[in-house]
Amino acid sequence: MPYLQHAGIGTQLAYARSDHSIPISRPAFDQAIGIENACQKCHSDQSVAWQEAKVKEWYGELKPHPRMVANLIAAASATDPKTAAELLLVPEANHPMAQLAGLWDYIQRFLRSSLDSAEPAAIAKLMALAKTDDVDIKSMALMALDVSSAEREDVRTFLTERLSSLGRNEQAVRNRWAVTAYYLGNAYAADGDIGKAIRCYRKALQIKPDNIVVRSRLALAHLKSGDFESGITELKRAIEFKPSKAALHFQLAQTYVHLQRLTEAIAALEKGLKYAPEDAKARRLLDQLRAPR
Repeated sequence: MPYLQHAGIGTQLAYARSDHSIPISRPAFDQAIGIENACQKCHSDQSVAWQEAKVKEWYGELKPHPRMVANLIAAASATDPKTAAELLLVPEANHPMAQLAGLWDYIQRFLRSSLDSAEPAAIAKLMALAKTDDVDIKSMALMALDVSSAEREDVRTFLTERLSSLGRNEQAVRNRWAVTAYYLGNAYAADGDIGKAIRCYRKALQIKPDNIVVRSRLALAHLKSGDFESGITELKRAIEFKPSKAALHFQLAQTYVHLQRLTEAIAALEKGLKYAPEDAKARRLLDQLRAPR
């Protein structure tokens, strides 16, 4: 097989790899998703239409993509939430990787923009996905229901029942549920929607209260929103879960400095430096705060 430029590198640097799989090329489809296949490599002087015709001449009609893969391709141009739900939320597809990709695509593109008004048909599909055997799909579907629709009594009852029925998979599901809610919160935070970011972080902590990364990010979101007391409360809770995490003490100290609560800032720095005495930045700040004024 010919050497192909690795897509992740771009075209500025030559970093070719040899693809040792032997797939039948799909020139038109490959071009649509930005892949340079073997046909294009060896026949760059010919059009994609010529390449497509030659493949069909050699192989006849090509095997269609699996249903869920075809749905992902079709959904790329979908703008209507109902149509997207039909294409992307397919509990019976039996293609876990594509189902997970479809689920996250739906959450990112459609559930994110209408967090308080998920389509009833989408909720039914998310419930069906939450009942599948795949732990990753189950966890992400539960997260989507929890973040978007837990105020509905039927959804709240469903979530409670699902949690109580997880058995030995409970910890694995909780971990994934919390992480995906955290990532969704980060996406909102990046968009500047701090309110929805806080909502997602809180949902993550309801499932996994001891996740200090999420708690720290929740504290930061509160601080950005101007709610300093809530930010301080969350940092203190995070420290309760992991007192040896120096970064939490330092984050708390910076918050106190911002509020000109210097005595408390000094105490937080001193506690953090017990666990990270080599931290030069924290040491300098402590010296500055202790200096006579």
